[in-house]
This record gives sequence, structure tokens and C-alpha cells, in this order.
Amino acid sequence: MSGMNEQLRRARRRFEPEVTLELEKKRIELEDAQGDLEARRTEWVRDRQDADTKLRDLRKQYIEVQEQRERVISLGADGACPTCSRKLGENLDKVVEHLTETIETLRVDGAYYKSRFEQLSEMPSNVKELDEKRRALTAETGALERKLARVQLAVQELTGLTRDLAVKERRLEQMQRDISVIARGFDATRYDFVKAEISKLSPLSD
Repeated sequence: MSGMNEQLRRARRRFEPEVTLELEKKRIELEDAQGDLEARRTEWVRDRQDADTKLRDLRKQYIEVQEQRERVISLGADGACPTCSRKLGENLDKVVEHLTETIETLRVDGAYYKSRFEQLSEMPSNVKELDEKRRALTAETGALERKLARVQLAVQELTGLTRDLAVKERRLEQMQRDISVIARGFDATRYDFVKAEISKLSPLSD
């Protein structure tokens, strides 16, 4: 029985620390993955918001410059410059050309940021991968937590079993001492009692 006790103690020393260490490592991995995911997701959301804001501003400017150009053309040389409010006169063509170029620049920039915003509307692949990694690590961590709980329960059961074995070992030793006494002065009643008790404990001596 002492050999069995030693095996129980070795099992207790081995399995609980192993699972605890494995769980701690997995929790660190999960924490790192969550940090990376949050950083990437924040960056993605920020870039998408920036693209949306820039696109809205460009659309507003595009409409304003278009209206300026149409007004300048409709008023002709007698109209006022939209920048300095002076009479356009012979500068009409230059102002119209400048406004036309500005409209084209705003159109090109707007097309770029529209494409950029549409591209960022869907979660980027690197963010998806990190999210999948986080999900997998969360599942693995949960599995290890349940495993540790089972191991700790088993350790508690082993501790109780070890105590029971120790009690029965002491009882067996006492019975053996009683037999020694009986051998020196035989008492049939006591002998039958001790024999019955030893019979109950005999499986423990295997």
C-alpha cells in the first residue's frame, strides 16, 4: 500500500502543475493575440473613417467649385473673381481654366478615396486571420481550463483516497499486532474477530 501511496503522490505532483503551466502559456498567447487584433482593428477602423471623411470633403469641394465655375461662365467678363472679388475682365478664361483643372483634380482624388473606402469597408485579411487565431486560442484556453478543473477534482479524490488508505494501513497493522498477541495466548473469540477484520482488509495487501 505504501507503493500505491507513492504513486498517488507522484501523479498529483505531475499532472496538476503540467496542466497549470500549459494553461498559463495558452492564456499568454491569447492575451497577445487579443492585443494584436485590437491594434489591427483600431488601425483599420481609423483608416476607414479617414477615407470616409476625406471623400465627403472632396465631394463637398467638388460641388462648390462646379457651382463657382458655372457662375463665372454665366456672368462672363463682367463677373467677379470668386477668390478676390475683382472684376474678371480679360482674366475670365484663366479663371475658368483654373476652376476646370481644380474640378478634375477633385474628381480624381474623389475616385481614389471612394475606391479606398470601399476597399476598407470589408474586414482586411490580416484582421480576419487574427480574429480566427483569437477564436481558436479562446477555445483551446477554455478546454485547458476544463481539463485543469477535472485534474484538480481528481487530486481532491486522490487526497481522500490516500487518507483512507493510511487509516486502513494503521488498522491492518493493529490487527497484525493483535494476531501476534493471540499467538502467545489463544483466544478463540478474539481470533475470529481479528480474522474477520483482516479478511475485510486483505484486498489492500495485494
